[in-house]
Amino acid sequence: MADKINVYALAGYGRTTIDYTNGVRSSTLKKNGFSYGVGMEYDLSSDESLGEYARAFDGQGDQEKGWGLWIDFQHLLTNEGMTHTDSNIVTAGITYDF
Repeated sequence: MADKINVYALAGYGRTTIDYTNGVRSSTLKKNGFSYGVGMEYDLSSDESLGEYARAFDGQGDQEKGWGLWIDFQHLLTNEGMTHTDSNIVTAGITYDF
């Protein structure tokens, strides 16, 4: 099971834009800054020979060949101003590696 799972960290610098509308007032919050997160990939392929490559391999679960699933959490924005906004996102998807 552990050979099929890859856990990874996310770190970077980005820009987040949030538009607020409450029926009476509209506003836009734009912020640049550090963002971070964590994620996981799961290899769905059952044929181990498909995942073999002619290059050095130093980890597990991150060189699948075929179908896989991924999910990650990212913290995009913290605004300490009047609106005190925290912006987080969870994303998931399906991959196919050739």
